[in-house]
Amino acid sequence: MNPFIIGTYAGSHYFCDRERETDELVQDLTNGRNVVLIAQRRMGKTGLMLHTFHQEKISKHYNVFFIDIFATASIREFVYAFGNAIIDQLKPRGRKFLDRFLQTITSLCPAAYTDTTLPERTLHLCR
Repeated sequence: MNPFIIGTYAGSHYFCDRERETDELVQDLTNGRNVVLIAQRRMGKTGLMLHTFHQEKISKHYNVFFIDIFATASIREFVYAFGNAIIDQLKPRGRKFLDRFLQTITSLCPAAYTDTTLPERTLHLCR
């Protein structure tokens, strides 16, 4: 019988080893560094990420959104999954914060135009 929980993050009590990697990721994230985890499938990248996100230095000071984009087949599906993750994460933080966030998003107005003097098209977000 496998003693490890697979498929979900069950909390720090069940997370084995990788203290050095966790500390390094916390330091990288709190210092604003971009991080890429590369390894074969089933090596624990997601578990390490979720464990890092549950560390006090991260969970107390940052809003963290986890999205598994493996199943998304288009940009539309990605945007939908991303929006759902944001809303699900911010709901418990309070209605005021969620309302302010949604107000900001809905106040954005995409504007696309073509300048005949330039070879490219431009997309702007205005408030």
